Amino acid sequence: MPFLPRIVITNCTTRKATGPSISLHTVSKSGGALAIAKRWKALVRRTAPLCQASVLYKGRSIVDATRAANAINAGLRIVSAGLGLVSAEDQVPNYDLTVASGSPLGDLLAEQGLGPEAWWSAITADQPFPLSALVANSMAYIALPASYLRMVREDLALIPTSACERLRIFTSYAGRSEVPASIASSVMPYDERLETVPGFDGTRVDFAQRAMRHFVAQLRGHELSAEIGSRAVAEFMNAQRRRTLPNRTRASDDEIRRLIRGRWHDYAGSSTRLLRYLRDDAKVSCEQRRFRVLWKNVLREMAA
Repeated sequence: MPFLPRIVITNCTTRKATGPSISLHTVSKSGGALAIAKRWKALVRRTAPLCQASVLYKGRSIVDATRAANAINAGLRIVSAGLGLVSAEDQVPNYDLTVASGSPLGDLLAEQGLGPEAWWSAITADQPFPLSALVANSMAYIALPASYLRMVREDLALIPTSACERLRIFTSYAGRSEVPASIASSVMPYDERLETVPGFDGTRVDFAQRAMRHFVAQLRGHELSAEIGSRAVAEFMNAQRRRTLPNRTRASDDEIRRLIRGRWHDYAGSSTRLLRYLRDDAKVSCEQRRFRVLWKNVLREMAA
């Protein structure tokens, strides 16, 4: 096999560097996804870059993806609903755009009877199917959660089965159902038992990247064939015990905001420490993305 460059592909994050940002609010919503995407991309081109993509995105998922890429001397690409597929070195503007359910764009697509894959097709129309084209010419390591795999599924479906030997996919159990059947054999069989491995435990939103980092740092999976690498993951997972989850109660958004307000000054407003307080001390269940929204609500209240 001729030499092929290694590429790590990860997702963008909602946490970004501080600075002026653009949003969909200033773009006309008339027409279909392709028309809106064209206007959005025009706005992106008119906006002065803030920093490199590797600096713009914050959080553990981007840190672990970067560490994995550095460990195997791979380039890093980032899947973004706002920018398409970008290189970590690209100069990019700050922006606020997501296709998540409940977001302005997510609701707009739903009103048109469209899913997130329609937006991916529209935002990458000038570079059709960038992921499948990238995999065709590289050894690719894809670490994406279910929501991003859903968005790029039609792109991934164009990857030929012959490319599976040079493709490794890392995702959650839920994410596996979003991977096209033709490349399902490329999914490395990590599961929730990874949470019991010191240094590789974390939250759901960064599971894919933690699994990929474990694969290259601990199993040296990048030196193994696809079949042997998958077997190594399965054997490692089978040797781990499943974590016993703590008993946590459900709470409404208002109740969680009240808890955050009550301990805001105790933890100096730290989102990380307040989330740990909710989960460990208050014994309240709260998914990280939901917590981030509620924490921002309280932050605005405190600022006012």
